[in-house]
Amino acid sequence: MSELFPENESETVAVVDDQAVVLEFCRTTLERAGFKVFTASSGEQALSLFKPNRSPIDLAVIDIVMPGMSGIELAKRLERLNAGVRIVLMSGYSPDEVKRVVGETASQYRCGVNPKNETES
Repeated sequence: MSELFPENESETVAVVDDQAVVLEFCRTTLERAGFKVFTASSGEQALSLFKPNRSPIDLAVIDIVMPGMSGIELAKRLERLNAGVRIVLMSGYSPDEVKRVVGETASQYRCGVNPKNETES
Protein backbone atom coordinates (compact mmCIF):
# COMPACT_ATOMS: atom_id res chain seq x y z
CA MET A 1 0.00 0.00 0.00
CA SER A 2 2.56 2.60 1.14
CA GLU A 3 5.57 2.99 3.41
CA LEU A 4 3.26 4.00 6.26
CA PHE A 5 1.24 0.79 5.91
CA PRO A 6 3.30 -2.24 4.88
CA GLU A 7 1.35 -4.59 2.61
CA ASN A 8 1.90 -7.63 4.80
CA GLU A 9 0.25 -6.07 7.85
CA SER A 10 -3.38 -5.13 8.35
CA GLU A 11 -3.55 -1.62 9.74
CA THR A 12 -6.45 -0.38 11.84
CA VAL A 13 -8.36 2.82 11.04
CA ALA A 14 -11.02 4.52 13.16
CA VAL A 15 -13.56 6.59 11.21
CA VAL A 16 -15.61 9.13 13.16
CA ASP A 17 -18.58 10.91 11.57
CA ASP A 18 -22.10 11.72 12.70
CA GLN A 19 -23.58 10.80 9.30
CA ALA A 20 -24.26 7.08 8.77
CA VAL A 21 -23.80 7.27 4.99
CA VAL A 22 -20.30 8.72 5.39
CA LEU A 23 -19.36 6.08 7.96
CA GLU A 24 -20.58 3.29 5.70
CA PHE A 25 -18.79 4.68 2.61
CA CYS A 26 -15.49 5.11 4.48
CA ARG A 27 -15.78 1.71 6.17
CA THR A 28 -16.52 -0.13 2.93
CA THR A 29 -13.79 1.67 0.97
CA LEU A 30 -11.12 1.15 3.61
CA GLU A 31 -12.04 -2.52 4.19
CA ARG A 32 -11.80 -3.17 0.45
CA ALA A 33 -8.32 -1.65 0.57
CA GLY A 34 -7.37 -4.17 3.27
CA PHE A 35 -7.71 -2.11 6.42
CA LYS A 36 -9.40 -3.19 9.64
CA VAL A 37 -11.99 -0.47 10.38
CA PHE A 38 -13.79 0.68 13.51
CA THR A 39 -16.50 3.34 13.24
CA ALA A 40 -17.98 5.78 15.73
CA SER A 41 -20.80 8.28 15.28
CA SER A 42 -19.62 10.73 17.95
CA GLY A 43 -16.48 11.95 19.63
CA GLU A 44 -17.52 10.35 22.91
CA GLN A 45 -18.04 6.97 21.23
CA ALA A 46 -14.70 7.31 19.43
CA LEU A 47 -12.78 7.82 22.67
CA SER A 48 -13.83 4.33 23.79
CA LEU A 49 -12.03 2.91 20.73
CA PHE A 50 -8.74 4.28 22.06
CA LYS A 51 -8.88 2.77 25.55
CA PRO A 52 -5.65 1.02 26.58
CA ASN A 53 -7.16 -2.49 26.48
CA ARG A 54 -8.38 -2.12 22.87
CA SER A 55 -6.59 -3.01 19.64
CA PRO A 56 -4.14 -0.26 18.66
CA ILE A 57 -5.47 2.17 16.08
CA ASP A 58 -3.00 3.37 13.47
CA LEU A 59 -5.05 6.20 11.96
CA ALA A 60 -8.12 8.21 12.96
CA VAL A 61 -10.22 9.82 10.20
CA ILE A 62 -12.42 12.40 11.90
CA ASP A 63 -15.22 14.69 10.72
CA ILE A 64 -14.52 18.20 12.00
CA VAL A 65 -18.13 19.37 12.41
CA MET A 66 -20.18 17.04 14.63
CA PRO A 67 -22.79 17.66 17.32
CA GLY A 68 -21.42 17.48 20.85
CA MET A 69 -17.67 17.08 20.74
CA SER A 70 -16.20 18.58 17.56
CA GLY A 71 -13.58 16.76 15.55
CA ILE A 72 -11.03 19.36 16.62
CA GLU A 73 -11.70 18.63 20.30
CA LEU A 74 -11.59 14.88 19.64
CA ALA A 75 -8.25 15.23 17.84
CA LYS A 76 -6.80 17.17 20.79
CA ARG A 77 -8.00 14.53 23.25
CA LEU A 78 -6.61 11.71 21.12
CA GLU A 79 -3.26 13.48 20.87
CA ARG A 80 -3.16 13.68 24.70
CA LEU A 81 -4.02 9.96 24.98
CA ASN A 82 -1.57 8.86 22.30
CA ALA A 83 0.88 11.45 20.98
CA GLY A 84 1.83 9.17 18.08
CA VAL A 85 -1.66 8.69 16.66
CA ARG A 86 -2.05 9.80 13.05
CA ILE A 87 -5.13 11.94 12.46
CA VAL A 88 -6.86 13.04 9.27
CA LEU A 89 -9.56 15.68 9.70
CA MET A 90 -12.27 15.87 7.06
CA SER A 91 -15.25 18.10 6.37
CA GLY A 92 -17.78 18.89 3.70
CA TYR A 93 -17.58 22.52 4.82
CA SER A 94 -15.21 25.10 3.34
CA PRO A 95 -12.27 26.14 5.58
CA ASP A 96 -13.95 29.48 6.34
CA GLU A 97 -17.20 27.75 7.29
CA VAL A 98 -15.33 25.31 9.52
CA LYS A 99 -13.75 28.26 11.37
CA ARG A 100 -17.18 29.85 11.75
CA VAL A 101 -18.84 26.68 13.06
CA VAL A 102 -16.02 25.17 15.12
CA GLY A 103 -14.06 28.28 16.05
CA GLU A 104 -10.61 29.68 15.47
CA THR A 105 -8.94 26.55 16.86
CA ALA A 106 -9.62 25.00 13.45
CA SER A 107 -7.10 27.40 11.91
CA GLN A 108 -4.16 25.55 13.49
CA TYR A 109 -4.84 22.57 11.21
CA ARG A 110 -3.88 22.51 7.54
CA CYS A 111 -6.44 22.26 4.78
CA GLY A 112 -5.38 19.59 2.30
CA VAL A 113 -7.94 20.49 -0.33
CA ASN A 114 -8.60 23.95 -1.68
CA PRO A 115 -12.29 24.21 -2.46
CA LYS A 116 -13.22 25.40 -5.94
CA ASN A 117 -14.23 29.02 -6.08
CA GLU A 118 -18.04 29.17 -6.24
CA THR A 119 -17.88 31.61 -9.16
CA GLU A 120 -15.90 29.14 -11.28
CA SER A 121 -17.76 26.68 -13.47
